[in-house]
Amino acid sequence: MGCCTDTWRCAIGIYYCKTRSIGKRLNFINKTDSFATLFKTAVYSSILFAYLSCMQALIKQNSIVLVLLLKLLLSCDIHQISSPILYTHTYGCLSLTVNYDCMKNLINLLSVFLFSCFRNSNFSVILLLLLLMYMDVESNPGPSSGELSVFHLNIRSIRNKMDYIEDIAGDYDIVCLTESHLDDHVLSEDILLPGFHAPFRLDRNFAGGGVIVYVNSLLKVNRLANLEYHGDEAIWIQVILQHTSFIICTIYRPENSVLPFWDNLRASIYNAFDISPNLIITGDFNVDLLTVATNHVFLDIISSFSLSNVILEPTRIGQTRSSLLDPIFLSDSLSCIDSSVINIDRTVSDHQGCIVSVELPCAFKSVYKRKVWLYKRADFVTLNNLISQYDWNGSFLNCESVDIACETFTNVFIEFATMCIPTKEVMIRPNDKPWMTSDLRKNIRKRDRLHKIARKSNRLHDIQKFKSQRNKVNNMKKYSRLDFYENVHGIIDDYFSSDPKAYWRLIKRLMKSSGTSQTIPTLVDPVTENIISSDEGKSNLLNEYFCSITRINERNVRVPDIAPKTNKTFDSIRLNYTEIMDVLQILKLGKASGQDEISHYMLKNVCHTICKPLELLFNISLSAGVYPKLWKLAKVMPLFKKGDRHSPLNYRPISLLSTVGKVFERVIFKHIYNYFFENSLFYKYQSGFLPGHSTVYQLIEMYHNICLSLEEKKHTCIVFCDISKAFDRVWHNGLYIKLKSYGIGGELLVWLKDYLHQRQQKVCVNESFSKLGSIDAGVPQGSILGPLLFLIYINDIADIFDSASRLFADDTSLQCSSSSCLEIQTILNKDLESLNSWAKTWLVTFNPDKTDVLFFSNRNDVDALLELEFDGNILDFSDSHKHLGVTLNSSVKWGDHIEAVYSSVMKKINVLRKLKFLLKRDALLRIYRTFILPILEYACELWDGCSSFESEKLEKAQREAARIITGLPSYASIYSLNFETGLETLSARRKRRKLQLLFKMHVNQTPDYFSSLLSSTVQDLVRYPLRNRNDYRIPYFRLSTTNSSFLPSTLRCWNTLDNSIRSSASLNIFKNSLKPNDQFIPPSYFCNGDRKLNVIHTKLRHRCSSLNYDLFRVNLVETPSCICGHICENVYHFFFQCRSYSIERNILFQRVNDLSLEVPCDLDLLLFGNEDLSLDTNSEVFLYVHNFIKSSKRF
Repeated sequence: MGCCTDTWRCAIGIYYCKTRSIGKRLNFINKTDSFATLFKTAVYSSILFAYLSCMQALIKQNSIVLVLLLKLLLSCDIHQISSPILYTHTYGCLSLTVNYDCMKNLINLLSVFLFSCFRNSNFSVILLLLLLMYMDVESNPGPSSGELSVFHLNIRSIRNKMDYIEDIAGDYDIVCLTESHLDDHVLSEDILLPGFHAPFRLDRNFAGGGVIVYVNSLLKVNRLANLEYHGDEAIWIQVILQHTSFIICTIYRPENSVLPFWDNLRASIYNAFDISPNLIITGDFNVDLLTVATNHVFLDIISSFSLSNVILEPTRIGQTRSSLLDPIFLSDSLSCIDSSVINIDRTVSDHQGCIVSVELPCAFKSVYKRKVWLYKRADFVTLNNLISQYDWNGSFLNCESVDIACETFTNVFIEFATMCIPTKEVMIRPNDKPWMTSDLRKNIRKRDRLHKIARKSNRLHDIQKFKSQRNKVNNMKKYSRLDFYENVHGIIDDYFSSDPKAYWRLIKRLMKSSGTSQTIPTLVDPVTENIISSDEGKSNLLNEYFCSITRINERNVRVPDIAPKTNKTFDSIRLNYTEIMDVLQILKLGKASGQDEISHYMLKNVCHTICKPLELLFNISLSAGVYPKLWKLAKVMPLFKKGDRHSPLNYRPISLLSTVGKVFERVIFKHIYNYFFENSLFYKYQSGFLPGHSTVYQLIEMYHNICLSLEEKKHTCIVFCDISKAFDRVWHNGLYIKLKSYGIGGELLVWLKDYLHQRQQKVCVNESFSKLGSIDAGVPQGSILGPLLFLIYINDIADIFDSASRLFADDTSLQCSSSSCLEIQTILNKDLESLNSWAKTWLVTFNPDKTDVLFFSNRNDVDALLELEFDGNILDFSDSHKHLGVTLNSSVKWGDHIEAVYSSVMKKINVLRKLKFLLKRDALLRIYRTFILPILEYACELWDGCSSFESEKLEKAQREAARIITGLPSYASIYSLNFETGLETLSARRKRRKLQLLFKMHVNQTPDYFSSLLSSTVQDLVRYPLRNRNDYRIPYFRLSTTNSSFLPSTLRCWNTLDNSIRSSASLNIFKNSLKPNDQFIPPSYFCNGDRKLNVIHTKLRHRCSSLNYDLFRVNLVETPSCICGHICENVYHFFFQCRSYSIERNILFQRVNDLSLEVPCDLDLLLFGNEDLSLDTNSEVFLYVHNFIKSSKRF
């Protein structure tokens, strides 16, 4: 500082602010490695000067400041300073005694301190001193709560209380529930909690009982089954944290439990302490710990292991007595921060909830900030003017390199965008519920503040204030959730019309069935086995793993010589304005941007003005053979695959690259792809990443060949090979020589080499970035050119095989058919040896453990058992294998695949069921068509030959979805379901899809290998002008499997079509001609109104309501009579006759008559509307009907 007076004022001012509780937590916005150096330089210099110059004056004022200065002076590490004035004093956080009489003389120093702050040129040093005094400086977003919270409740059946549990679970890390009353019929997928792992369950499977435990998805957790005894209702889990672990046990003990229970509990606790000293035991023991005559065996166990109960209040309040049945026991190694009993609504349980918080050595909850562009308030007119008026040509000419030109473009564009597009900083809370509001969040923060105060002071007044606020928050959560779902229809409708991205984001959130958060949980370092909990630590660990995959050992590896594959050459590319414009105009809005922040939305709205500077920049890059470094930097988002969420090995990188760079790549892709396509350089059976190709084509062709071999009584064997980390381990030197062999050279090859050279990436976890990592091999994932370069790299793999090989990106299959098993074995072993040799030559790694073999045969005289070997490993044969999303079976049947589809669909339908009364019919139908129907129809052209039983199973799944969408009961007719939803049967849709695919084959819109499967027409075989000359000839097949496969079954349908349909000018015309003319499309007003009233109206429309006649028809009641005395309470009686609703009926008819309709007000109008009336009029009629239904209170 400039003078010792200012230092003295600063120190005393800080002291004053601390004692008066004026200070606020301050965080650094920018993270820097020079943090410690900055502190030491600024603080030590000023403190030393102040200490030498002002010691005497400071001693006179107060000894606390002297203690602080000495502590700072003697500290060897600025991060380890332990301030004597932190967190212990009730008012000012002082740990030493304060002489409050002296404080009276220091009040005037506040103004002196503030004046010095604003006048002093070295105010930054003063600020650093203030931060240092607080000793809680953290990088944004600041420290999280360092505690583990556990909640227990005897739930008395979980089945209809998931909403309540979801509301309350968000405040705790572990939720333990007893008396779950579950059995094997309840799937875990139906009782998931967002933000939590799939539950640990122990079901009784008969009356009552059961235990279930939910654990926050950010925590690494294992179930300790070795501690659980058969017959006891207890779940033991281990939560693994950095340097330590916790064991949590949840128990339900029935009152009539016998003595072995206690012996088993004693043994389990004994063994648990061998695993971890930190033990938490909770549950319902049915032992009242408030009475004298408590179970002495239980107390002896607790005493023997030095466990302490932190729940001291009654947990079950009866009419005559209260009892403590639900304790929480802690081992003596744990420090209890807080424990209490919370009131539970009596409709939920007759027990109270119990909570405990224990100290946690690491924090794991992440909240972060993100900048967003407000495009709705953007001024794109001004932005286009700024871009068009800027001298881009002169700016690029002044740049010394391509990298500088790229940086100039980016900086200028972002500067212009910032001037024309507002931004704001938003807080991202990954585990927030969709109904969370700012007011609720504010009250939650207030609750947490009061909680801390109550824990520190332990005064009754503070505890009561906290409990009052906690109850308020619980009520606010309840009603906030109810309000959200009551208004969710309007929210969804608004989003659907104004913000499709927000619409689907909300729908996906409502549909989320995994129950787990996308947040990365604590990770375990696979080398050191350390637990990594900070976002920065996670990002660095993941980046280290992702980068390690790209390191291949190419020492002493010589690049093989390859003969040219073509005499054609491709040396250079020059881009023009038009092709760049074409790419910009088809950009999809809402896609994530790269590190440069230039988004699709920006580029698409300035496409006409930005094309010229992009044309200049792209051509400069191509001429120089340099790809800008800025566009080589990838922002990587880790995506969980499957397996253990705590292992970094189970994540794959999704790279977010510069949008401008990807536009550049897409134009280059078009030129390179066209060169390969026009010169027929791609392997004809490669179907991955190529326009016009599909997984379905390869699957149908593969299955067709299997069927043909069975027709000829041959055996078929298919080997499915798995390439390990295919895209990440492409050898760059090998790729260059292959590009050269296909005629790519000159400045284009130089440019492609630079495109792959020295790429870098950094992983982002909750906006916390890792250090930069280098990518030594592979093609960029998330790029446009990457997949194409990978296909070129493995394109020659088929040259080495004698058997038929099929490629789909990195999925390689070898197929061989013969009447001799020995011949198949010889050919495939030779091919596998060649494949292994090819892999070693080109540094490609195949995984023999994931290589699968299927054997197809309908002969009983198999002459030998095949023995296939790959890379020294004997391959195992399987009965089934999932290839390109379809489960193939060695029996050539579709049972396994249909069962897998059905299982997957029913999980989605069960989620849809939870939304039955939350969303309107049109939203539910949209969800079905988007998330469920594609699963039911994927590759259905291939497996449409399944059995009628299997086909009906899928139809039942669709009908179950239709019942949820319409609200109709299980006994509603299929006609009613189809009438209300407009859904066709799946079999009819499959038939139409097969014909559409055949049409594409007919007009050569499919790859040659697929179109060539078509047989010749009658006209090709005879010279006479027969009436059926345009029909395809259908060969004779003896097997039903072949006859029901795609080609024979579809050709039979094709030949029945009229010639005018077959000769349609386009695929769209052909599709429209196949649509059924009698398919009823339900009017939109069928979806209007309150969801529950809409469902009742639908049931009345189809005689499936709870009116007595409707129930009588399905034998659910003994008489159809009405309570008014009429013999038949049917729909007509309800609307027109029943005396019980005379007033409501008069109001209904009066309102309908006020519409001055030209049609009679009969039952059909009230139930179905009238097609002669307008949409608005029908909607009004339905609104009045709904009001009548509601006011009648009949349902």
